[in-house]
Amino acid sequence: MICGGAGISKTHTCASLTEWILKRFNTSRYWNELKIHEALKNSWDSTSGDILKYLIDDELVIFDDVGSGGLSDWKEKILMEIIDQRYNSMLPTIFTSNLFKSDFEKEYHPRIASRLFATENTIIEIFDAVDQRTLGR
Repeated sequence: MICGGAGISKTHTCASLTEWILKRFNTSRYWNELKIHEALKNSWDSTSGDILKYLIDDELVIFDDVGSGGLSDWKEKILMEIIDQRYNSMLPTIFTSNLFKSDFEKEYHPRIASRLFATENTIIEIFDAVDQRTLGR
């Protein structure tokens, strides 16, 4: 879990792992939260669980910008499904978010914050970084 304000290079950090990912994993996938919601939007019915499972069944999944599209019951359900499917399959997942642990604890179901910030996970919370976009970088 990588948390910090906008423009501090969380997505760039994930992109910089590309060479390592290609050497270490047979399959990997990157999802921006908004894109996976778009992919699922018109299919949330009896087969949607199968579609979601297909979208996140790679050895490594990077799930970027969690919480960036606002919160709804449906989006929270999707996030919980992603977390549970990845966790139950014992597959590594990298999550990035502009939200911090305290934000997740306030805004999301306690099960989500508990799983994302479990002690066995690596948590990187960057509190004082400067938005690189404002510096022209």
